[in-house]
Amino acid sequence: MRNAVLTFIFFTFSFALGPWATMTGQVHSELNWKTIQTEHYRVHYHDGIEDIAQQGASIAEQVYPILIKQVGIETTPMIDIIFTTEDEIMNGYAMWTNQTFIWVDQNDAAIWLENGKWLYQVLSHELQHIMYFNAVKTWMPEPFSSMFSDTPGWFVEGLAEYFTEKWRPHRADISHKYHVLKNNMDDMDPHHDGYSKLLMMGEKWGDSTIVELMQWRNDFKLFNFEDAFDEVAGQSVEQFNEEWRRKMNTYYYGYRSQKESYNDVGDVASFPISKMSTFAFSSDSMRIALMGKDDKGQYDQSLFIATQDTTTETPNWFSSLISKKDNKDDGDDSTKTDTPKFDKEEVDFGRFHSAMQWSSDNKTLAYAKYRYGKHGSILWDIKTYNTETETHHWVTSNERATYPFWKSDGSGLYSIHHHNGIANIIEIDLVSNSITPITSFTEDIQIISPVLSPDGNQIAYAKSSTEGNMDIYLWNLTSKSETQLMDTDEVDYLPIWHPDGSALTYTSHKGSTPNLHTITLSDKESTMITDVSDGIWGAQWAPKTEKIMARTLNDVDSVRVVSIDPFRTTTTTELRMRDEFTSWRTHTPEFVLENIKQDSVLTNTRISEYKFYKYPKHFTSFFIPLDGPLLSTMWEDALGKHLFQLVGGSMDWSTDNPFIVLSYINAEHGPLWGANYYYNSNATFRTYSNSNNGLLEVLDGVSFFTNIPFNYGNSMSSNHTFSAIFSLLNRRIPDMPYVNDLTEIQWEDGITLPKPEEGNEHIINLDYKFINRRGHRNNISIPRNGYGIRSKLDISLSSLGADFDYQRFTFDTFSNIDLGLGGMFIRAKSESIWGDPPSQEYIGFTDDPPIYFPGNAGTAGLPENMNLRGWNGYKLGDQLLYFTTEMRIPFIESLPANLIMLSLGDISGALFTDNGLTWKRGEDIGKTISTAGYELKIALKIGGSPLFYYSVGYAQELDDWVDKKKPSLYMRYALVNPF
Repeated sequence: MRNAVLTFIFFTFSFALGPWATMTGQVHSELNWKTIQTEHYRVHYHDGIEDIAQQGASIAEQVYPILIKQVGIETTPMIDIIFTTEDEIMNGYAMWTNQTFIWVDQNDAAIWLENGKWLYQVLSHELQHIMYFNAVKTWMPEPFSSMFSDTPGWFVEGLAEYFTEKWRPHRADISHKYHVLKNNMDDMDPHHDGYSKLLMMGEKWGDSTIVELMQWRNDFKLFNFEDAFDEVAGQSVEQFNEEWRRKMNTYYYGYRSQKESYNDVGDVASFPISKMSTFAFSSDSMRIALMGKDDKGQYDQSLFIATQDTTTETPNWFSSLISKKDNKDDGDDSTKTDTPKFDKEEVDFGRFHSAMQWSSDNKTLAYAKYRYGKHGSILWDIKTYNTETETHHWVTSNERATYPFWKSDGSGLYSIHHHNGIANIIEIDLVSNSITPITSFTEDIQIISPVLSPDGNQIAYAKSSTEGNMDIYLWNLTSKSETQLMDTDEVDYLPIWHPDGSALTYTSHKGSTPNLHTITLSDKESTMITDVSDGIWGAQWAPKTEKIMARTLNDVDSVRVVSIDPFRTTTTTELRMRDEFTSWRTHTPEFVLENIKQDSVLTNTRISEYKFYKYPKHFTSFFIPLDGPLLSTMWEDALGKHLFQLVGGSMDWSTDNPFIVLSYINAEHGPLWGANYYYNSNATFRTYSNSNNGLLEVLDGVSFFTNIPFNYGNSMSSNHTFSAIFSLLNRRIPDMPYVNDLTEIQWEDGITLPKPEEGNEHIINLDYKFINRRGHRNNISIPRNGYGIRSKLDISLSSLGADFDYQRFTFDTFSNIDLGLGGMFIRAKSESIWGDPPSQEYIGFTDDPPIYFPGNAGTAGLPENMNLRGWNGYKLGDQLLYFTTEMRIPFIESLPANLIMLSLGDISGALFTDNGLTWKRGEDIGKTISTAGYELKIALKIGGSPLFYYSVGYAQELDDWVDKKKPSLYMRYALVNPF
């Protein structure tokens, strides 16, 4: 039995993942794929990015001999590189299967790359991960070898950064400053603390020790990171982490003590929002657009419009935000300020780009939002919001556009459009919806933070050239010519025009910290005007003032903003600090990636149409001896678009109870589809007729399925899914010890449930689901937003040789309502059945408790028993209506006691009413059963995530409450949301 459970868990886990190339839920079957074969790589790419693929193949071959030297190996198996531009995802990832998937069309990555380029940086980083996998692999199959090694994420990510990147503000100086100031360095992204830790390791012990650590094996020829670290480095990982923590604190506080504070450089104010990412003032200072969060548990962002209360006299809103009497330096820049009265309204939510701007009449806000576009691709498009009509309008569609800014007359917009790694400025006519190119760059160019000059004749912007330097440029709209204002190795961006057009204030990473500089256009002389320690970013000219508004590091107050004189003079002197605390920042590995020609193309390559069967990849295989043998093997193709899995074994060590699962998923042709074959492995379970151990059924046979997600693009949290399954199954009840103990039940209709039936069932399942639910930390335990609709039709056909001929229709819907302290949950469900179903596929209410897991009611092999809390009995029919309402209140988030990875938490209380009605077609409907009660819910968590919820409560029928009868106690699995 234990083998059957493990098989179910592993099979469910594997196919919940699906092919690795479908991270967005879309298979993109419209794409035509090709393969470039080189000496060490197969580079797979789709139409439209041939040049990028050729460039990537050349980079990969150039870095290969250096990467293998860095980790001390001689060679690797053939590596598959998959390039795509279909989704705007600034990421890449590598697998132990010698595969790396990379989204190559990036624009904003130029901000944190300094003088590097995305393709070279992300490709060398991910390939170094593959070198690491090969360096530490053992005889144990993956992913079990990695699980046993217990290697921390900081080492895996830090290794790639150390060997392929250089230390810079966004990788990872800013993150270190933030976490040092917040005193939570243990919560740092492993990309960031891993980088500084590997720099320390390299400086302290040398690269040979890092290589020796990865080559260490114990007596069983297995790699364990902590044991290897202790033996090779001569100290424990815990001791090293403490040494690292002290050095980082000493350096960053020492650095901070010699720099300007925010109060030194200007007046500090706060905005009316809990956590802000960016803001935009209207030119009359009457409105401010704020992007951020007012709820700490929020996973998405909000777009707020705050409007000044004109009943109060505030000559200038920004100046009134600043409390002069409290604006003093107390050492941590956490000044409390008085704020004016305002009205704040959320006008949109989701994921927003950092740039937005008000129209010249201060009525319409332009911004960019992440959305689903053509073929389900995830991308950026431009949107507007009109404050007078309170209406939204998508300005672009599938344009991959960001950084909108208005034309002087308000008749249209400019924005940045990028395609296949090339960015250009475009003009958008709001009347005709036509798009006109302004620039026509054709090489590897990225453009960010454009702004129109006060006279409307020039655009200032930051451009990353083909060499990688990001500098400020001017584009003359009349002459259609470009002027470069500066040429530095550091990033220069976020230009802000002075009202008279004579100068620009911009943000520069010079000195490894974002600070403000001002350049006069007449002589191109630039002056540093701030020298803060934590970082400061220019935002816009403060309306009705002579100041620059700038954002700060979100360490103490994420809504902090500083008003700065654009011609001030810095007050700092040359930085002085002992080498003991600074030398780690400049340490370099023994083998450095250098002299890489990023624009070269290989000549000795072969290009062919991609065929999945030519590139099989072994994903994992394992054998586990328990009550009986359990074996599994999984294979995929190079794109991860075809997945094969075979699971087999026996319930014991005899040959009497074998089981097999054979499965295939296709994510390359058409919508996601697949097929499964089951023998003794496809099981459903439910509590049944008060039997001791419930009803376990096995459904042997084959099934064919498809799954189609779709989204209209208006909200990424509002999604539709359609799925269809056709199955030819043999439904049977296995004779197993301790299971299906139904022998003592008296099978009398109306008293208990009918005796289960066996037979062939050939069935079509059609399932449509719609969920509109914003991401929030509470959405698992006590959701306060969201609603869903699900309709499901099951058709069993005797015409195909089945023993059962019936149709079943289910309609289910729920809604969550925010009540402030808690939430209200409402659910309505109806079921109807026609024909001759198996007797256990009944419709009605029973004493048998349901089994629920988070987000699961009646799926994944666990049919839902309809059980009215506080009512006893069995009432069956062929029609059912059910309605429940719960008022939920949170009590305790977590309990201190835990065992290994298991813990208890998410304790909440609920007051509820359950209402049910079931009847047989053609007979009287009868009386509605109505119950009410109260219960306490508690979650069993694994790794911090709820495994299931259990409830204990008292309930009874409403009439019994009126008669003041004593309610009955119940204990059962608890439902949060049905799907």
